[in-house]
Amino acid sequence: ANEVDWLVRTSGMEGRVIAETSQLAFLDQLRRRGAPVDTFVVSLGDVDRSFFFEDFDARVSRRAREASQSHLYTFSTGVPDLDQVLLGGLSKGELGIWIAYPKVGKSHMLQWLAFYAVRALRIPVLYVVLEGGREQAEDRFEAAFTYSTARELRSGSVDVARMAALRDEYRELKDLLVIRGFTKDNSAWNANISDIYSEITDLRQRRGFRPRMVVVDYGDLLRARHRHDSEVREQAAVFRDLKALCDRDTGYAIWTASQAQRPTKGATENENHIVRAQQIADCYEKVRCADFLGSLNRTAKEASEERMRIFAELYRSAPAGKLIEVRTDYAHHRAVTNVLRATQIEAPSEQLEVEF
Repeated sequence: ANEVDWLVRTSGMEGRVIAETSQLAFLDQLRRRGAPVDTFVVSLGDVDRSFFFEDFDARVSRRAREASQSHLYTFSTGVPDLDQVLLGGLSKGELGIWIAYPKVGKSHMLQWLAFYAVRALRIPVLYVVLEGGREQAEDRFEAAFTYSTARELRSGSVDVARMAALRDEYRELKDLLVIRGFTKDNSAWNANISDIYSEITDLRQRRGFRPRMVVVDYGDLLRARHRHDSEVREQAAVFRDLKALCDRDTGYAIWTASQAQRPTKGATENENHIVRAQQIADCYEKVRCADFLGSLNRTAKEASEERMRIFAELYRSAPAGKLIEVRTDYAHHRAVTNVLRATQIEAPSEQLEVEF
């Protein structure tokens, strides 16, 4: 993984030299020695290239296959009005980002999307934990599957019949959910996209596990693969890496989240206030990486009434402008139990353009 292939042509002789990526001065060294060298770096792996006109029949076949097997490419969120915005759900190759103020429910929403994908859609999911610990994430999923509270789980008071049913269900769902923690030892606060892809590769080689969906809880806590001189550039690189991962292998649908900027006074208690793309923390470049961008909104009063407002703002660079009010059940770790109402609050022409 730390090597590149060099194709070297000199005086009619052609050969291949393997060089460490740190030895990029190799080109200059050859030239300084006076060798008649035409040297360039090539990738000897697969090239993402299409001969457009020649590949017409292949494209027609691909679209027909995807249309007939949409359940293999597009994954419902369990929220019908949100699926409508997403044209059925988040698809392979797409990055979905949620924005919210602290303690509103980013982790709950990400867990819900993984839970629904596994239980209702029966698709394999890799859930990446960057905060709170793997065991805590396991308990949240257990609460959702058993419809139990954290207190019931800790005290072992879940009734026998429910536990028996759970064991039967888990046998059916075997190998559909992997929870990977990066919160201990040297991985804490240092994980990057290469660590996540290494986990995907390891799972494929050791267990034959191939996730169709990856959920990262949450993106702001990832680090870039290379050091940057500011947090803005660091975060931009992280989310570009997440978007690039969407297109690796046969493609992954990836959900993650980001903090919103610190709210203005009174905003968190105003039921008309909606977090928007321009309020994403650290850098706006994260928005440009997203195929879908939405926000989670709830006041203290809404939280006490188990209500939340989901704002679907953008999908595939086009304004969506749909506000979806849902009933939540955080006690049992289910971010959405049913939709209360959905409103198209903005037409595309009414969306504000953000200039940078």
